[in-house]
Amino acid sequence: MERTKELPNMPEINQPEPDIKAKVETPAAKSVVAGVLRTDTSYFNEVSRHFNAAREIARQVEDPNEENSYELFLAEQQRTLGKLANPRLADRVTPQEVSLALSDLAGNMAFDNPDIESNRTDDPKQNAENEKRYLESKKLFMETAAKIFPDTEPDFMQLSSVSEILRESTNSALLHPEISVREVEKFLHDNPKELARRIDDDLYFAGHKMKSDAWIAYPSKDRSAQETKLATASEALYKLQLMRDELQKRMYRQADMSPSDARKIDTIRTEVKAVGMGVVTGKEQKDELGEAALRDKKIEFGTNGPFAALYVEHKSPEEVKKAVTPEMKRLLLESMLQSIDVSNIGAEEYVRKNPDVILNRKGVAQFIGIGVATGEPSVVYQKIAVAAEGRVISPSEIARMSMVDYLKRYLGYDLRADKKRTELLEKLTNAFL
Repeated sequence: MERTKELPNMPEINQPEPDIKAKVETPAAKSVVAGVLRTDTSYFNEVSRHFNAAREIARQVEDPNEENSYELFLAEQQRTLGKLANPRLADRVTPQEVSLALSDLAGNMAFDNPDIESNRTDDPKQNAENEKRYLESKKLFMETAAKIFPDTEPDFMQLSSVSEILRESTNSALLHPEISVREVEKFLHDNPKELARRIDDDLYFAGHKMKSDAWIAYPSKDRSAQETKLATASEALYKLQLMRDELQKRMYRQADMSPSDARKIDTIRTEVKAVGMGVVTGKEQKDELGEAALRDKKIEFGTNGPFAALYVEHKSPEEVKKAVTPEMKRLLLESMLQSIDVSNIGAEEYVRKNPDVILNRKGVAQFIGIGVATGEPSVVYQKIAVAAEGRVISPSEIARMSMVDYLKRYLGYDLRADKKRTELLEKLTNAFL
C-alpha cells in the first residue's frame, strides 16, 4: 500500500457561527443555513484535536523510518473521519471505511475507562488524565458512530443478540456468555449496577480486540474482509455503549455523567446506607420511614411502577390517603434525595468554576425538574401531599414549594439534620435561605 511519509497535522477550522442553529441530519451531520450545506466544523475540529495529539505522541516514540508506523495509521484515520465533516463527501462514506478508526477509538476507550478497576491507579492525577482521555475518545466514537449508524436506539431486549454479534465479529471468548431477556429484565429492575458492570467488561474486552485487529488489518493490500468484520463489531459496540449510557441515566439521572462523578454519588449512597438516610449525627430520624436506605436502581414513576395506585382517579382526599402507603413515601424520599445528590455534584462543578456564585436551587422543581408539575412524577408528589394535608393541592403549588419544606412536611424528613447534604447545600445554593 503506497503511503506518503510526511502527512501534516490537520488544522482546526474556525468559522463564524450562523445566526440560526444548524439542523443535524444523519448519517452525515450537515449544517443547513439558507439552503446551503456547511462543513461540520465542530466535528472536524474534534477529529483534528484528537488525532493531531495522538500522532504527535506516536512520532515521539516511533522510528521515523518505519514503513507501517502507528503515526501513519492515525493519519489515515484522521483523513477518513474528516470526510464526515464535509457534506459533499459524508454521504459516500461507508461503515467499512471508518471501521479502523472506530476500532482504534474503541480500544482507547477500553484502555482508559475508569469504570474498569484494573485501569485505576493510586495516583489521583493519573486517574483524572485517564478519564479525560476516555471521555474524549468516547465522545468522538459516539459522534462518529451516530453519523454512520443513524437512528440507533438503546434496546435492552437486544442485549443478548448484540453481545453475540460482538463476540463473533471480534472472535473473543472473554465476553460474557449469553444472557436471557428475563435475566436482563431482572437486572434492570433489581441490580442495574451489575448489568452495567457486565456491559463494561464486554466493552473493555471487545475494544482491546478491535484495536488490535484494526492494526493487523492496516498494512494489508486487500483488507475489505477485515473492514467488514470490524464495521459489524463497531455497530454492535455502539449499540452496547448506548445501553450502557442508558443505564447511567437510570442510575444517576444523567446519561453523560462521568465515571468519577458517578463514584462520588455511590460514595454518598454508601455513607447514607451506613448511617440511615444520611443522618451523620448518629441519631435516627423518628418517622414512619424508619431506616430507609437509598437504592442503586432507578425509581419508576407511572402506571406500571410502585406508585401505580396513585394514578387512578380518587374522589376525595380521604381516598387519596388510603391509597398512599409508607413504602410509597419511602421510595419518593429516596428519589428526592438522589436528586439532591446529583444536583450537588453539578453545583460543585459549576461553583468551582464560578466561585462567587450561589446557585438558585430552593424550590422542588429546581431540584427535580419541571416534571414535578407537568410530567408523570407530578401525580405522586401531589397525592402524597394531599394525603398529608387532607386537602386538594395543585402540582404548581408543589413545584414552587421549598424542597426543605416538602421533605419535612410530607415525608417527615428533616434535611437540616442531614449534616453532609446540608453542608453542601449551604455552601452551594440558597436552599435554606
